Amino acid sequence: MSKVVFVSYSNVSFLKTLSQDGFIDGFANALARLGNEVCCFLTNRVFIKEIESNIINAKPDVIIAFNNSGITENVIKNTNCPILCFGSDSVSFWAKSDLIEKYFSRYYFLHHSTDTYSQAKEIFKNFPEDKNFMFSHATDLRKIDIEQDIPISFVGSIGNWDKSGVEYFKRMSKAVEFLPEKYPYNMNEIKAKYISHINDILNNPLTVIKEELPLWRKFASVPYKQSLITNVICLKRFSVLRELEDLSIKIFSYPEAMVDVLTYDINLFNSFDFTTSTTLEDNTITYNRSKISLNLPHAHAQNGFSWRVCEVMASNAFLLSDYRPDLDRLMKPYFKDFPMYHNSKEAYELAKKILKDDKYRLDLVEASNKAIEENCRFEPRIKQIEELIKVKLVYDDKKQGSVDRNSYLSLKLSDREYQNIQKSSKKISFVNKIRYQIWCKLTEKLTKKKII
Repeated sequence: MSKVVFVSYSNVSFLKTLSQDGFIDGFANALARLGNEVCCFLTNRVFIKEIESNIINAKPDVIIAFNNSGITENVIKNTNCPILCFGSDSVSFWAKSDLIEKYFSRYYFLHHSTDTYSQAKEIFKNFPEDKNFMFSHATDLRKIDIEQDIPISFVGSIGNWDKSGVEYFKRMSKAVEFLPEKYPYNMNEIKAKYISHINDILNNPLTVIKEELPLWRKFASVPYKQSLITNVICLKRFSVLRELEDLSIKIFSYPEAMVDVLTYDINLFNSFDFTTSTTLEDNTITYNRSKISLNLPHAHAQNGFSWRVCEVMASNAFLLSDYRPDLDRLMKPYFKDFPMYHNSKEAYELAKKILKDDKYRLDLVEASNKAIEENCRFEPRIKQIEELIKVKLVYDDKKQGSVDRNSYLSLKLSDREYQNIQKSSKKISFVNKIRYQIWCKLTEKLTKKKII
Protein backbone atom coordinates (compact mmCIF):
# COMPACT_ATOMS: atom_id res chain seq x y z
CA MET A 1 0.00 0.00 0.00
CA SER A 2 1.21 3.51 -0.83
CA LYS A 3 1.17 6.45 1.56
CA VAL A 4 -0.52 9.45 -0.10
CA VAL A 5 -0.46 12.85 1.61
CA PHE A 6 -3.08 15.48 0.77
CA VAL A 7 -2.31 19.11 1.64
CA SER A 8 -4.90 21.82 1.12
CA TYR A 9 -6.37 24.99 2.56
CA SER A 10 -9.99 24.76 3.66
CA ASN A 11 -12.30 27.55 2.51
CA VAL A 12 -14.63 26.50 5.30
CA SER A 13 -12.75 28.55 7.89
CA PHE A 14 -15.86 30.08 9.45
CA LEU A 15 -16.76 27.01 11.54
CA LYS A 16 -15.32 25.98 14.87
CA THR A 17 -14.25 22.65 13.35
CA LEU A 18 -12.66 22.72 9.91
CA SER A 19 -13.89 20.50 7.11
CA GLN A 20 -12.23 19.43 3.91
CA ASP A 21 -13.74 20.20 0.50
CA GLY A 22 -16.09 17.46 -0.71
CA PHE A 23 -14.04 16.89 -3.86
CA ILE A 24 -10.84 16.32 -1.87
CA ASP A 25 -12.67 14.14 0.65
CA GLY A 26 -14.08 12.01 -2.16
CA PHE A 27 -10.65 11.73 -3.81
CA ALA A 28 -9.21 10.50 -0.49
CA ASN A 29 -12.04 7.96 -0.11
CA ALA A 30 -11.41 6.58 -3.61
CA LEU A 31 -7.67 6.20 -2.99
CA ALA A 32 -8.44 4.32 0.23
CA ARG A 33 -10.87 2.00 -1.58
CA LEU A 34 -8.04 1.13 -3.97
CA GLY A 35 -5.83 0.09 -1.06
CA ASN A 36 -3.85 3.22 -0.17
CA GLU A 37 -3.16 4.92 3.14
CA VAL A 38 -4.16 8.60 2.90
CA CYS A 39 -3.21 11.37 5.34
CA CYS A 40 -5.05 14.68 5.00
CA PHE A 41 -3.50 17.91 6.23
CA LEU A 42 -5.07 21.36 6.22
CA THR A 43 -2.89 24.46 6.37
CA ASN A 44 -5.48 26.53 8.28
CA ARG A 45 -4.66 27.46 11.89
CA VAL A 46 -1.31 25.67 11.75
CA PHE A 47 2.23 27.05 11.87
CA ILE A 48 4.45 26.36 8.86
CA LYS A 49 6.90 24.30 10.96
CA GLU A 50 4.07 22.04 12.11
CA ILE A 51 2.84 21.48 8.54
CA GLU A 52 6.40 20.71 7.44
CA SER A 53 6.95 18.16 10.19
CA ASN A 54 3.54 16.53 9.61
CA ILE A 55 4.24 16.02 5.91
CA ILE A 56 7.85 14.87 6.40
CA ASN A 57 7.00 12.49 9.27
CA ALA A 58 4.27 10.86 7.18
CA LYS A 59 7.01 9.53 4.85
CA PRO A 60 4.81 9.92 1.76
CA ASP A 61 5.11 8.01 -1.51
CA VAL A 62 3.09 10.78 -3.18
CA ILE A 63 2.17 14.33 -2.13
CA ILE A 64 -0.92 15.92 -3.65
CA ALA A 65 -0.87 19.64 -2.84
CA PHE A 66 -3.96 21.57 -3.90
CA ASN A 67 -2.82 24.97 -5.24
CA ASN A 68 0.65 23.92 -3.97
CA SER A 69 -0.58 24.67 -0.45
CA GLY A 70 1.76 23.76 2.42
CA ILE A 71 4.78 22.97 0.26
CA THR A 72 8.01 24.53 1.54
CA GLU A 73 11.67 24.08 0.70
CA ASN A 74 12.10 21.97 3.85
CA VAL A 75 9.33 19.64 2.68
CA ILE A 76 10.94 19.28 -0.75
CA LYS A 77 14.42 18.69 0.66
CA ASN A 78 13.27 16.15 3.26
CA THR A 79 11.08 14.01 1.00
CA ASN A 80 11.90 12.33 -2.30
CA CYS A 81 8.47 11.54 -3.74
CA PRO A 82 6.53 13.12 -6.64
CA ILE A 83 4.63 16.31 -5.76
CA LEU A 84 1.35 16.66 -7.65
CA CYS A 85 0.21 20.29 -7.70
CA PHE A 86 -3.56 20.09 -8.24
CA GLY A 87 -4.92 23.34 -9.65
CA SER A 88 -8.11 23.72 -7.67
CA ASP A 89 -8.19 27.46 -8.52
CA SER A 90 -6.72 29.86 -11.03
CA VAL A 91 -2.90 29.76 -11.13
CA SER A 92 -3.01 33.25 -9.56
CA PHE A 93 -4.04 31.51 -6.33
CA TRP A 94 -1.22 28.92 -6.31
CA ALA A 95 1.25 29.20 -3.45
CA LYS A 96 5.05 29.34 -3.70
CA SER A 97 5.36 29.48 -7.48
CA ASP A 98 9.07 30.17 -7.00
CA LEU A 99 9.50 26.70 -5.48
CA ILE A 100 7.71 25.11 -8.42
CA GLU A 101 10.16 26.79 -10.81
CA LYS A 102 13.16 25.88 -8.68
CA TYR A 103 12.18 22.21 -8.30
CA PHE A 104 10.52 21.40 -11.63
CA SER A 105 11.89 17.85 -11.50
CA ARG A 106 9.76 16.99 -8.45
CA TYR A 107 6.49 18.37 -9.78
CA TYR A 108 3.52 17.23 -11.85
CA PHE A 109 0.52 19.46 -12.58
CA LEU A 110 -3.04 18.10 -12.40
CA HIS A 111 -5.65 20.18 -14.21
CA HIS A 112 -9.45 20.17 -14.16
CA SER A 113 -9.61 21.83 -17.55
CA THR A 114 -7.69 23.74 -20.20
CA ASP A 115 -8.24 26.90 -18.09
CA THR A 116 -5.50 26.22 -15.54
CA TYR A 117 -3.47 24.32 -18.13
CA SER A 118 -3.20 27.35 -20.45
CA GLN A 119 -2.43 29.66 -17.52
CA ALA A 120 0.26 27.30 -16.21
CA LYS A 121 1.86 27.07 -19.67
CA GLU A 122 2.09 30.86 -19.83
CA ILE A 123 3.49 31.31 -16.32
CA PHE A 124 5.76 28.24 -16.08
CA LYS A 125 7.17 28.37 -19.59
CA ASN A 126 9.88 25.73 -19.07
CA PHE A 127 7.67 23.16 -17.34
CA PRO A 128 7.80 19.82 -19.24
CA GLU A 129 4.68 19.22 -21.33
CA ASP A 130 4.53 15.53 -20.42
CA LYS A 131 4.20 16.34 -16.70
CA ASN A 132 0.83 18.04 -17.17
CA PHE A 133 -2.12 15.70 -16.57
CA MET A 134 -5.68 16.57 -17.55
CA PHE A 135 -7.45 15.10 -14.53
CA SER A 136 -10.75 16.58 -15.72
CA HIS A 137 -13.75 16.30 -13.38
CA ALA A 138 -14.81 13.74 -10.79
CA THR A 139 -16.97 13.23 -7.71
CA ASP A 140 -17.61 10.64 -5.03
CA LEU A 141 -21.08 11.97 -4.15
CA ARG A 142 -23.99 9.52 -4.60
CA LYS A 143 -27.71 9.98 -5.10
CA ILE A 144 -30.08 9.15 -2.25
CA ASP A 145 -33.85 9.16 -2.43
CA ILE A 146 -35.17 11.70 0.06
CA GLU A 147 -37.95 14.29 -0.06
CA GLN A 148 -37.12 17.12 -2.46
CA ASP A 149 -38.38 20.04 -0.41
CA ILE A 150 -35.98 22.67 -1.84
CA PRO A 151 -37.03 24.08 -5.25
CA ILE A 152 -33.61 25.63 -6.03
CA SER A 153 -30.38 25.58 -4.03
CA PHE A 154 -26.94 27.07 -4.31
CA VAL A 155 -24.00 25.88 -2.21
CA GLY A 156 -20.83 27.94 -2.34
CA SER A 157 -19.18 31.32 -2.14
CA ILE A 158 -20.82 34.43 -3.56
CA GLY A 159 -17.61 36.45 -3.57
CA ASN A 160 -18.59 39.35 -1.32
CA TRP A 161 -16.45 38.15 1.58
CA ASP A 162 -13.44 39.93 0.05
CA LYS A 163 -13.55 43.64 0.92
CA SER A 164 -10.01 44.46 -0.23
CA GLY A 165 -11.21 46.65 -3.12
CA VAL A 166 -13.44 48.68 -0.81
CA GLU A 167 -10.64 48.81 1.75
CA TYR A 168 -8.15 50.09 -0.85
CA PHE A 169 -10.36 52.84 -2.28
CA LYS A 170 -11.36 54.10 1.17
CA ARG A 171 -7.78 54.32 2.39
CA MET A 172 -6.27 55.55 -0.87
CA SER A 173 -8.83 58.35 -1.34
CA LYS A 174 -8.24 59.52 2.22
CA ALA A 175 -4.46 59.50 1.70
CA VAL A 176 -4.76 61.50 -1.55
CA GLU A 177 -7.11 64.01 0.10
CA PHE A 178 -5.16 64.62 3.31
CA LEU A 179 -1.57 64.07 2.14
CA PRO A 180 -1.44 65.20 -1.52
CA GLU A 181 2.31 65.91 -1.38
CA LYS A 182 3.05 62.33 -0.34
CA TYR A 183 0.30 60.76 -2.50
CA PRO A 184 0.05 62.83 -5.73
CA TYR A 185 -2.49 60.58 -7.46
CA ASN A 186 -5.72 61.20 -9.36
CA MET A 187 -8.46 59.01 -7.87
CA ASN A 188 -10.59 59.12 -11.02
CA GLU A 189 -7.67 57.80 -13.06
CA ILE A 190 -7.14 55.00 -10.51
CA LYS A 191 -10.85 54.19 -10.60
CA ALA A 192 -10.80 54.05 -14.41
CA LYS A 193 -7.83 51.67 -14.41
CA TYR A 194 -9.54 49.39 -11.84
CA ILE A 195 -12.76 49.25 -13.88
CA SER A 196 -10.70 48.57 -17.02
CA HIS A 197 -9.08 45.57 -15.31
CA ILE A 198 -12.48 44.29 -14.15
CA ASN A 199 -13.83 44.59 -17.70
CA ASP A 200 -10.76 42.81 -19.10
CA ILE A 201 -11.56 39.78 -16.94
CA LEU A 202 -15.30 40.00 -17.67
CA ASN A 203 -14.55 39.98 -21.41
CA ASN A 204 -11.82 37.33 -21.25
CA PRO A 205 -11.69 35.19 -18.10
CA LEU A 206 -8.14 34.03 -18.83
CA THR A 207 -6.68 37.55 -18.98
CA VAL A 208 -3.48 37.84 -16.96
CA ILE A 209 -3.36 41.28 -15.31
CA LYS A 210 0.30 42.32 -15.34
CA GLU A 211 0.06 45.55 -13.34
CA GLU A 212 -1.71 46.66 -10.20
CA LEU A 213 -3.05 49.91 -8.82
CA PRO A 214 -0.54 52.25 -7.14
CA LEU A 215 0.14 51.40 -3.48
CA TRP A 216 -2.26 48.45 -3.59
CA ARG A 217 -0.01 46.41 -1.32
CA LYS A 218 0.11 49.24 1.19
CA PHE A 219 -3.64 49.83 1.39
CA ALA A 220 -5.20 46.40 0.64
CA SER A 221 -4.92 43.05 2.42
CA VAL A 222 -5.44 40.66 -0.53
CA PRO A 223 -3.17 40.35 -3.62
CA TYR A 224 -4.47 42.49 -6.48
CA LYS A 225 -5.09 39.73 -9.04
CA GLN A 226 -6.99 37.63 -6.51
CA SER A 227 -9.09 40.60 -5.45
CA LEU A 228 -10.06 41.38 -9.06
CA ILE A 229 -11.12 37.77 -9.65
CA THR A 230 -13.21 37.71 -6.48
CA ASN A 231 -14.87 41.01 -7.39
CA VAL A 232 -15.84 39.70 -10.84
CA ILE A 233 -17.20 36.49 -9.28
CA CYS A 234 -19.33 38.61 -6.94
CA LEU A 235 -20.71 40.80 -9.74
CA LYS A 236 -21.67 37.80 -11.87
CA ARG A 237 -23.15 35.70 -9.08
CA PHE A 238 -25.28 38.44 -7.52
CA SER A 239 -26.82 39.14 -10.90
CA VAL A 240 -28.10 35.55 -11.16
CA LEU A 241 -29.12 35.11 -7.52
CA ARG A 242 -31.18 38.29 -7.49
CA GLU A 243 -33.04 37.11 -10.58
CA LEU A 244 -34.06 33.89 -8.81
CA GLU A 245 -35.24 35.43 -5.53
CA ASP A 246 -38.95 34.82 -6.18
CA LEU A 247 -38.47 31.09 -7.03
CA SER A 248 -37.87 30.13 -3.37
CA ILE A 249 -34.12 29.69 -3.79
CA LYS A 250 -32.10 28.58 -0.75
CA ILE A 251 -28.47 29.73 -0.54
CA PHE A 252 -25.94 27.93 1.64
CA SER A 253 -22.86 30.11 1.94
CA TYR A 254 -20.38 31.89 4.18
CA PRO A 255 -22.35 33.42 7.11
CA GLU A 256 -20.48 36.73 7.25
CA ALA A 257 -21.08 37.27 3.53
CA MET A 258 -24.77 36.42 3.96
CA VAL A 259 -25.22 38.98 6.74
CA ASP A 260 -23.55 41.66 4.61
CA VAL A 261 -26.39 41.37 2.06
CA LEU A 262 -29.15 42.51 4.42
CA THR A 263 -28.08 46.15 4.12
CA TYR A 264 -28.98 46.36 0.42
CA ASP A 265 -31.14 43.35 -0.56
CA ILE A 266 -33.49 42.06 2.13
CA ASN A 267 -35.16 39.58 -0.26
CA LEU A 268 -31.85 37.96 -1.11
CA PHE A 269 -30.94 37.89 2.58
CA ASN A 270 -34.22 36.05 3.17
CA SER A 271 -33.03 33.37 0.71
CA PHE A 272 -29.98 32.47 2.80
CA ASP A 273 -30.08 29.36 4.97
CA PHE A 274 -27.70 29.26 7.94
CA THR A 275 -27.77 25.44 7.95
CA THR A 276 -24.22 24.22 7.39
CA SER A 277 -23.62 22.58 4.01
CA THR A 278 -19.86 22.20 3.67
CA THR A 279 -18.83 18.53 3.82
CA LEU A 280 -19.40 15.75 1.32
CA GLU A 281 -22.08 14.35 3.66
CA ASP A 282 -23.77 17.77 4.06
CA ASN A 283 -23.87 18.35 0.32
CA THR A 284 -25.19 14.85 -0.37
CA ILE A 285 -28.26 15.80 1.65
CA THR A 286 -28.59 19.36 0.27
CA TYR A 287 -28.32 18.40 -3.39
CA ASN A 288 -30.62 15.39 -3.09
CA ARG A 289 -33.21 17.57 -1.30
CA SER A 290 -33.15 20.01 -4.23
CA LYS A 291 -35.11 19.83 -7.47
CA ILE A 292 -32.61 22.24 -9.05
CA SER A 293 -29.13 23.19 -7.85
CA LEU A 294 -27.14 26.05 -9.31
CA ASN A 295 -23.68 26.42 -10.68
CA LEU A 296 -22.90 30.14 -10.83
CA PRO A 297 -20.39 31.93 -13.09
CA HIS A 298 -16.72 32.07 -12.13
CA ALA A 299 -14.35 34.88 -13.03
CA HIS A 300 -11.44 32.75 -14.21
CA ALA A 301 -13.14 29.83 -15.94
CA GLN A 302 -13.69 29.84 -19.68
CA ASN A 303 -14.12 26.16 -20.50
CA GLY A 304 -14.10 24.19 -17.26
CA PHE A 305 -16.34 24.22 -14.22
CA SER A 306 -16.19 23.89 -10.46
CA TRP A 307 -16.23 20.75 -8.34
CA ARG A 308 -19.88 21.32 -7.40
CA VAL A 309 -21.03 20.60 -10.98
CA CYS A 310 -20.30 16.87 -10.84
CA GLU A 311 -21.62 16.66 -7.27
CA VAL A 312 -24.98 18.07 -8.35
CA MET A 313 -25.08 15.87 -11.46
CA ALA A 314 -24.48 12.76 -9.35
CA SER A 315 -27.51 13.57 -7.16
CA ASN A 316 -31.27 13.77 -7.76
CA ALA A 317 -31.07 17.51 -8.50
CA PHE A 318 -31.00 19.01 -11.96
CA LEU A 319 -27.85 21.07 -12.51
CA LEU A 320 -28.68 24.59 -13.71
CA SER A 321 -25.33 25.97 -14.89
CA ASP A 322 -24.05 28.90 -16.87
CA TYR A 323 -22.70 27.85 -20.26
CA ARG A 324 -19.51 25.78 -19.96
CA PRO A 325 -17.99 24.28 -23.15
CA ASP A 326 -16.58 21.32 -21.19
CA LEU A 327 -20.02 20.58 -19.72
CA ASP A 328 -21.58 20.83 -23.18
CA ARG A 329 -19.08 18.26 -24.50
CA LEU A 330 -19.64 15.96 -21.52
CA MET A 331 -23.42 15.93 -21.92
CA LYS A 332 -23.66 15.72 -25.75
CA PRO A 333 -23.84 11.88 -25.85
CA TYR A 334 -26.45 11.77 -23.06
CA PHE A 335 -28.71 14.77 -23.76
CA LYS A 336 -28.15 16.54 -27.06
CA ASP A 337 -29.36 20.00 -26.04
CA PHE A 338 -28.49 20.08 -22.35
CA PRO A 339 -29.90 23.41 -21.14
CA MET A 340 -27.50 26.06 -19.80
CA TYR A 341 -27.94 29.80 -19.34
CA HIS A 342 -25.87 32.68 -20.75
CA ASN A 343 -27.24 35.45 -18.53
CA SER A 344 -29.39 35.97 -15.45
CA LYS A 345 -32.65 36.34 -17.44
CA GLU A 346 -32.06 32.98 -19.14
CA ALA A 347 -31.31 31.41 -15.74
CA TYR A 348 -34.69 32.57 -14.46
CA GLU A 349 -36.63 31.34 -17.51
CA LEU A 350 -34.91 27.94 -17.46
CA ALA A 351 -35.49 27.47 -13.74
CA LYS A 352 -39.17 28.35 -14.08
CA LYS A 353 -39.61 25.96 -17.01
CA ILE A 354 -37.88 23.03 -15.31
CA LEU A 355 -39.77 23.47 -12.03
CA LYS A 356 -43.04 23.24 -13.98
CA ASP A 357 -42.10 20.19 -16.08
CA ASP A 358 -41.28 17.21 -13.85
CA LYS A 359 -40.76 14.78 -16.74
CA TYR A 360 -38.26 17.06 -18.47
CA ARG A 361 -36.41 17.59 -15.19
CA LEU A 362 -36.24 13.87 -14.40
CA ASP A 363 -35.01 13.07 -17.92
CA LEU A 364 -32.22 15.62 -17.47
CA VAL A 365 -31.30 14.17 -14.05
CA GLU A 366 -31.19 10.64 -15.45
CA ALA A 367 -28.90 11.71 -18.29
CA SER A 368 -26.66 13.59 -15.84
CA ASN A 369 -26.39 10.57 -13.52
CA LYS A 370 -25.36 8.38 -16.44
CA ALA A 371 -22.73 10.88 -17.61
CA ILE A 372 -21.19 10.93 -14.14
CA GLU A 373 -21.11 7.15 -13.71
CA GLU A 374 -19.46 6.64 -17.09
CA ASN A 375 -17.03 9.58 -17.07
CA CYS A 376 -16.58 11.26 -13.71
CA ARG A 377 -15.59 8.79 -11.01
CA PHE A 378 -12.16 8.90 -9.37
CA GLU A 379 -10.97 5.33 -9.91
CA PRO A 380 -10.09 5.61 -13.66
CA ARG A 381 -8.24 8.90 -13.04
CA ILE A 382 -6.20 7.34 -10.22
CA LYS A 383 -5.14 4.52 -12.55
CA GLN A 384 -3.93 7.12 -15.08
CA ILE A 385 -2.00 9.02 -12.39
CA GLU A 386 -0.33 5.74 -11.38
CA GLU A 387 0.90 5.31 -14.97
CA LEU A 388 2.08 8.94 -15.12
CA ILE A 389 4.14 9.07 -11.91
CA LYS A 390 5.17 5.37 -11.76
CA VAL A 391 3.95 4.91 -8.17
CA LYS A 392 1.53 2.07 -7.47
CA LEU A 393 -1.90 3.37 -6.44
CA VAL A 394 -4.24 0.58 -7.56
CA TYR A 395 -3.93 -2.76 -5.74
CA ASP A 396 -5.21 -6.04 -7.16
CA ASP A 397 -6.13 -7.55 -3.81
CA LYS A 398 -8.71 -4.77 -3.28
CA LYS A 399 -7.62 -4.51 0.32
CA GLN A 400 -9.31 -1.50 1.92
CA GLY A 401 -6.91 1.30 2.81
CA SER A 402 -7.58 4.15 5.23
CA VAL A 403 -8.01 7.92 5.44
CA ASP A 404 -6.49 9.73 8.43
CA ARG A 405 -8.35 12.99 8.99
CA ASN A 406 -7.32 13.45 12.62
CA SER A 407 -4.78 16.09 11.69
CA TYR A 408 -7.47 18.53 10.62
CA LEU A 409 -10.41 17.37 12.71
CA SER A 410 -8.36 18.46 15.72
CA LEU A 411 -7.85 21.94 14.23
CA LYS A 412 -10.70 23.53 16.11
CA LEU A 413 -10.78 26.66 18.19
CA SER A 414 -10.86 25.90 21.90
CA ASP A 415 -13.62 27.28 24.13
CA ARG A 416 -11.05 29.65 25.63
CA GLU A 417 -10.12 30.95 22.16
CA TYR A 418 -13.80 31.51 21.43
CA GLN A 419 -14.23 33.38 24.69
CA ASN A 420 -11.22 35.53 23.78
CA ILE A 421 -12.76 36.26 20.37
CA GLN A 422 -16.00 37.29 22.07
CA LYS A 423 -14.16 39.52 24.52
CA SER A 424 -11.98 41.10 21.86
CA SER A 425 -15.00 41.84 19.68
CA LYS A 426 -16.47 43.88 22.53
CA LYS A 427 -13.26 45.83 23.18
CA ILE A 428 -12.72 49.36 21.91
CA SER A 429 -9.80 49.47 19.49
CA PHE A 430 -6.61 51.28 20.51
CA VAL A 431 -7.19 53.98 17.86
CA ASN A 432 -10.73 54.61 19.08
CA LYS A 433 -9.50 54.79 22.68
CA ILE A 434 -7.09 57.56 21.68
CA ARG A 435 -9.84 59.33 19.75
CA TYR A 436 -12.11 59.10 22.80
CA GLN A 437 -9.44 60.56 25.11
CA ILE A 438 -8.79 63.45 22.70
CA TRP A 439 -12.53 64.10 22.44
CA CYS A 440 -12.87 64.17 26.28
CA LYS A 441 -9.96 66.59 26.71
CA LEU A 442 -11.20 68.82 23.91
CA THR A 443 -14.73 68.84 25.31
CA GLU A 444 -13.40 69.75 28.77
CA LYS A 445 -11.38 72.70 27.38
CA LEU A 446 -14.19 74.00 25.19
CA THR A 447 -16.63 73.77 28.11
CA LYS A 448 -14.28 75.75 30.39
CA LYS A 449 -14.00 78.45 27.72
CA LYS A 450 -17.79 78.42 27.40
CA ILE A 451 -17.51 77.67 23.70
CA ILE A 452 -19.89 74.71 24.15
